[in-house]
Amino acid sequence: MLGPTNSILPMQFKFTPLSLLALFVFVCSFSSGQTNNSAEIKKLETKLMLEDLGIYEQANLHLKIGKLGRGNNTQKSFQHFFKSIKKFESIENYQGASKANHQICEMYMDAQRWDKAIKYGLKSLELIDGKVINPILLNDLATSYVRLELYDEAFKYVNIYKTSCSKNDRECKSKAYQLLALVYGESGNQDSSIVYSQRALENIDASNLIARANVLNNLGVTFKEKKRFDEAIAAFYQSKELYIGSNDHPNKAIALLNIALVETIQEKYDSAYVHSQAALAGILKSSRHQFLIDCYLNLAEVSEQLGRPEQSLGYYKSYFKALGNLKTEDMKSNMAALKLKDELELAEADAKDELIRTQIKQENTNLIWTVSTLILLLFIAIGALLLKRIKSKHKIDRLLLENSQLNQDVLKKRIDFTGGELSQLSAYIASRNEFLDDLKRRIKESKGLSSENRNDLLGTINQFLNSDRESHSSDTLIEETNQLLFFNLDKRGVELSPKEKKLLFYLISDLSSKQIGDLTNVNSASVDTARYRIRAKLNVPKGDTIQNFLRNVMKG
Repeated sequence: MLGPTNSILPMQFKFTPLSLLALFVFVCSFSSGQTNNSAEIKKLETKLMLEDLGIYEQANLHLKIGKLGRGNNTQKSFQHFFKSIKKFESIENYQGASKANHQICEMYMDAQRWDKAIKYGLKSLELIDGKVINPILLNDLATSYVRLELYDEAFKYVNIYKTSCSKNDRECKSKAYQLLALVYGESGNQDSSIVYSQRALENIDASNLIARANVLNNLGVTFKEKKRFDEAIAAFYQSKELYIGSNDHPNKAIALLNIALVETIQEKYDSAYVHSQAALAGILKSSRHQFLIDCYLNLAEVSEQLGRPEQSLGYYKSYFKALGNLKTEDMKSNMAALKLKDELELAEADAKDELIRTQIKQENTNLIWTVSTLILLLFIAIGALLLKRIKSKHKIDRLLLENSQLNQDVLKKRIDFTGGELSQLSAYIASRNEFLDDLKRRIKESKGLSSENRNDLLGTINQFLNSDRESHSSDTLIEETNQLLFFNLDKRGVELSPKEKKLLFYLISDLSSKQIGDLTNVNSASVDTARYRIRAKLNVPKGDTIQNFLRNVMKG
């Protein structure tokens, strides 16, 4: 079942229409938010370098530059936030440091790194020590914990938010109740979710049509999951009227589709067909592929039940086309998320490196002044000075070693993340193919279609399967993730074909032969043969795994 586009708390990410909606909204908001603030950023950076500013002014400028650059240069924004934190903390301005940590928390939320988002969100909360209630921060912490399915922690921060509301602040209470309803729904307690959704409605101002419509739409979703279909339809009808009253036509179309989906379950096919058609007209205007696939599939199934095989065939074809478009958008958004995650990991490592360099520079500066003073005042201190410099050198070597280890950890995280993404993609392909194979069986057994139409539809499915399987390999992803590996292999005189590069990419990600076969559309026996040949080509020592060999190559 589909929810509104602006829920307070996003749902857990799964391959469902609602999760695809959340991903689509994230991509759109990310793209639209990349305003060109280059001129303003350059002006503030010039002011930071040329003007004689106090530490408080410098910290505020770093914070402002970081905010302006968030949509354009992730690494640079992170570094500015990191500098802002250090400067605020140096003058014990913990509220300013809290704001900068919250900004980093939100950057990691955009990249779906919920563990990192929690880390910096808790730092932000700790710095203000409960003196200032920040509803957005509490909401972000609850969201991140829900994504990690840590519901007890999520409830903890939602309840802090709720208790912070004053007795007469109905808007604050309404948002808190909405949060509680969504967390209860995600944790599987649908009855409590319904109770808190109803409480949220009681506290929402009657003039706030959009907020009331969103809560009613989410309430309808919960009623549907509880199989309370009449109540679900009533909630969706109310949300539809409120969307109409607020001129929110895209969400009105979603409410109509929700009504049609419930009516299909109730076998009210005539009414379901009418509402699906009305929903389709509104969804086509907004070009939302994630809703089109549900609308076309429902129309195909309803048309089949109404004895209209030709219409059903047409809607199935439209469904496959919309599914292909959605898959293309999904792959692009996954690439964007991967890039953002990598940028944040590198930015955090660079910020720590810069902090080390600054500390070393400060130590060296202090050392020079100490040496000059000692030379002028006491020649006898030369021996002690030399000893101090030796200790300083040892400290620098240790820091450089720690920095090298940190960079290796970042590289390992990137490899582990890539393997996880490919494993999820392989599982998704296998699951989707089972669904389409079952659909092919159903079509073959269908008596409502002519032989010509049945073969036409089966051909469309087979063509979609073949083209879709070929679309899951990403040369760009391989090149970006393994540049260092290919560079080191090239230095060893090993020349690789594009297919061999792809195989190495999958092997270093610890994928099984079956998973590689699903991603490349070949059987596992062929993958095993390719593994043997590339081991021989790379001259991997006996007793050593190819994954361990490749990681050593990446280390140089």
